[in-house]
Amino acid sequence: MPRFSIIVPTRNRPDTLKVTLNSCLNQKYGDYEIIVSDNASETDTRGLVASLNSSKIRYHKSSIRLSLADSWEFAVSHASGEYVILIGDDDGLFEYTLSVADQLLKKYPSEILKHQSAIYYWPEIPHIFANLAQFPIDFRMRFIDIHTDEWFSKLFQPLSTEFQPYLLPCIYHTFIRNNLIQSIISETGRLFHAHDVDLYSGFTLAHLAKSMLYLRYPLSIYAISNASNNFNMAIQQDYESLLQYAANDSEFRRHPWIPQRYLYSGIVNCADAFLNFRKTFQLSPKAYPFDRKLFLKKTLATLCSNDPRVLDLQQKALMECCSDDSRLQVWLNDKLQLQSASLNLQRSASLPALYDGNYFSIKGESIGIQSLSDMLEKIPKLYRHPEQLPVTLEKNLTTSRPLWRRMIRRLYARN
Repeated sequence: MPRFSIIVPTRNRPDTLKVTLNSCLNQKYGDYEIIVSDNASETDTRGLVASLNSSKIRYHKSSIRLSLADSWEFAVSHASGEYVILIGDDDGLFEYTLSVADQLLKKYPSEILKHQSAIYYWPEIPHIFANLAQFPIDFRMRFIDIHTDEWFSKLFQPLSTEFQPYLLPCIYHTFIRNNLIQSIISETGRLFHAHDVDLYSGFTLAHLAKSMLYLRYPLSIYAISNASNNFNMAIQQDYESLLQYAANDSEFRRHPWIPQRYLYSGIVNCADAFLNFRKTFQLSPKAYPFDRKLFLKKTLATLCSNDPRVLDLQQKALMECCSDDSRLQVWLNDKLQLQSASLNLQRSASLPALYDGNYFSIKGESIGIQSLSDMLEKIPKLYRHPEQLPVTLEKNLTTSRPLWRRMIRRLYARN
């Protein structure tokens, strides 16, 4: 059994996949396997994998095209490592990723190691974010005892002001002990039971795990390319993308209390994942509450578009999810009538602040980054010796201003 399984689901993306796999092969740590799970690609993915000539790669191809949930289920089923991490076929791992993960999990044994990924927008995307690099600049880590009162509201109350979705141990870009995954499959029949597979996995893994490590230091790059799932829907929110995404929905219908289509905001996806998690594990609504009216209020606050067709689709979807409760539907209709005259126009996208307390953001060309490969090479140099991290368990995860200023000076000095 290898120590780690790196799982890479893919479909028809040979150009980005090659960069991703090269980053996985360029590890300073040796005890791992790479699972390439090909979702019935029409491109020669098998040939690409063969050209890399590595015994670490295990290639598996489905006989038919699978939904996202089934594709990920198929991919995870082939992993044999003690820990697994699932990444996209346009993402990347740093050369130190597995060696640092191994050190931390030996020093602080845990079922889950979650970290704060760096973010990169491929230069080809038709958006102002093209070639944008974002990365955290913090070494600190927190040991989280998940089921204490302190953390319950932050992880299991998606409508609470204390809820922190970035702390959910979602399977995407998180190191998960494989036997924890197998326990979920054993209890519920499969790993994924919801429309948003990643958020759903976050709730289920948090529910069954006793604790986790949360590291604010990047062990991977979460990248967005033209080929990324739902790029236009997630970033551009245009009418045609909404229609196309709705037509290609997964086999999982959303929970009846959630709009079935046309709304894909964070609050909607999180609420649906939570309700399906609660239903799958037959958890008490009293212990795991969900206020429908509060959910609708928060969703209404996110409606924002310059296209009246988009707003019409979204408002109808909201009304439909209240059809079982006439009082709630009357209340919502009144709210929609009042809000229709004052809906916010969708603002043009703008670049994020240089530093927002979590991420340092900069256009790649200003620091010599023109590709994901450049990002993988450049960013680790900011951290000096990543394999010898001065990681300590601390309660305060706020980065000090002098630290990020020193990092910025080092960044420009190395350009």
